[in-house]
Amino acid sequence: MSLLALLGTGNDHVDVLGHLLGFLAGTGLGWVFARTGVPRSRSAALQVVAGSAALLLIGAAWLAALRARSGG
Repeated sequence: MSLLALLGTGNDHVDVLGHLLGFLAGTGLGWVFARTGVPRSRSAALQVVAGSAALLLIGAAWLAALRARSGG
């Protein structure tokens, strides 16, 4: 969200509401997890799996967006 504010909103095709809602959802979930005392795992394997899943999810989102834009 800070990067969006710093660099500007770009052009007509930037989903500002999507960025805002994603930021709010992440902040809210982080706050809930911090307050409820969700156990934290320090396992390196779990961290690698979670990081890989996050990267794959971002890649899939970009792929879907590019396909939608090209009409395919």
